[in-house]
Amino acid sequence: MDTLARRPMTNRGRMEAERFALAVRTRTLPWLDHALGAHAAGPHASLAGVSRFRNTLTMPGGRETRKELFHAGMRGAIAAMSMSGMRAFTVHVGLLKSTPPETIVGEHGPEVLRELSVDARHVVVELLHWTYGAGGGAVFGSLPDAIRQRPWAGPIYGMLLWFGFQVILVRLLDLPQESRRSIRERTALVLDHALYGAILSELRRRPQR
Repeated sequence: MDTLARRPMTNRGRMEAERFALAVRTRTLPWLDHALGAHAAGPHASLAGVSRFRNTLTMPGGRETRKELFHAGMRGAIAAMSMSGMRAFTVHVGLLKSTPPETIVGEHGPEVLRELSVDARHVVVELLHWTYGAGGGAVFGSLPDAIRQRPWAGPIYGMLLWFGFQVILVRLLDLPQESRRSIRERTALVLDHALYGAILSELRRRPQR
């Protein structure tokens, strides 16, 4: 095997290899030739071209994808904080008696959580809500750009989250209090979810040019 490996390449073999390399460069992987910055005048790619190629390799689950999902999650958490502010207002003016996270914790929260003081329980509920918002933001950030960058995508996404909560979680967790909400309360909750989605749209990272 060593003897075969070290045998000099014949002119015919060299021509076949060059023909194959040319076919790969010009037909099979033209994007690779561009990314490497190769030039027709020479066979060697520049170091800058290699660097560009390395930056273009953003595979699913890669570092750039994880970074973008992290940013999307942060946008979701910020949007959920804005929802909390709006809900504090709607509760204060009497449009909303209690929030869905408070209902879930009150009905299904662990005993240690329900034994906390009102203020401490409120802090935990808000943290859980922001975590849920971060997850929703990450899901929104993973949507295709053609959908996510539409101005209406965020508000509709937020309202779909509310609809999914009503259709799935309310029945799955058996939350009769949510089913008995008035039209006024439902309207307030739909609007704060639309606000959540609108903030997701506005805070999304634009493609860098």
